[in-house]
Amino acid sequence: MQIDNETELLQLLILAAALQIRELKNLASLRLSGDQLNTLPAQQISKLKNLTSLDLSGNQLSTLPEQIGELANLTSLNLSGSQLSTVPEHIGKLKNLILLDLSRNKLNTLPAQIGDLKNLTHLHLHENQLSTLPAQIGELKNLNYLHLYENQLSTLPAQIGELKSLTFLDLSRNQLSTLPAQIGKLKNLKILKLSENKFLPEEKEKIQKFLPDCTVVF
Repeated sequence: MQIDNETELLQLLILAAALQIRELKNLASLRLSGDQLNTLPAQQISKLKNLTSLDLSGNQLSTLPEQIGELANLTSLNLSGSQLSTVPEHIGKLKNLILLDLSRNKLNTLPAQIGDLKNLTHLHLHENQLSTLPAQIGELKNLNYLHLYENQLSTLPAQIGELKSLTFLDLSRNQLSTLPAQIGKLKNLKILKLSENKFLPEEKEKIQKFLPDCTVVF
């Protein structure tokens, strides 16, 4: 094998180290942030059955292996700033996830299986290229915090109103000019951020009437 530059050597060394994780079956937390990874050793990652926290932020991953769905005990998954353009459907198998950070990537869609993550309380999707959200987002009944600022959203699904546990929703810096009436069903919502969108004064007034007990920031 020929190594042409320092970056290629670094990648090789990182992957070689990662391959050793198969010996660490009892590992609970793994942090590989900022390591310039552009791929994951799929078979070895899948062996970490006791892993509860995985931080892969700040890498060069464009996609994830489907084996990520085999980490059934994960409660925290950080993929922020990792150049992801897609999220595999298998992420829906991570039934114990409480926190999922997909911010600062290149996502324009989410799989419907995101709705299978019933235990999520924190979902970070800001600074992507999302133009729509799947209707299944409404199945996240335990979600408290949803960060969607700096995307390309022009509409929201009516199912957003099913997020009955939501207390914080940031939709600033999108392309929204209206919200579905179902937003008024979010009785526990305390803060709604809507700055730098396209709301006309009458729409702003309507939103505030929908959510009289919520602090709405335009």
